[in-house]
Amino acid sequence: MTDFTTEVVIRLTNKDSLMELFRKEMEKGINEVIQLELTGFLGYEKYAIKGHHSGNSRNGCYQRNLKTMFGNITVEIPRDRNGAFKQKRFNPINGPPKILSAPLS
Repeated sequence: MTDFTTEVVIRLTNKDSLMELFRKEMEKGINEVIQLELTGFLGYEKYAIKGHHSGNSRNGCYQRNLKTMFGNITVEIPRDRNGAFKQKRFNPINGPPKILSAPLS
């Protein structure tokens, strides 16, 4: 079993809520997608020698909150040195994509 599956089984056995687990996993997944988007934009992996003296590099991140059906999640939006990177997947200003905010049926 994966770590996620194990965690689901443990929570079900203890009769705990799965909402917090889903919220944490969604937060982790969204942040990974945004980091991968920056990697694709820059054209090299984090700490890669190819990026040394490339003219543009990672420059930290800032945080935004998204409201989802699982609760609030913190999204870390990375920056690049030149300020040219604009992530396109999740726009905290306009709200999350419909799949993240749709009510459970």
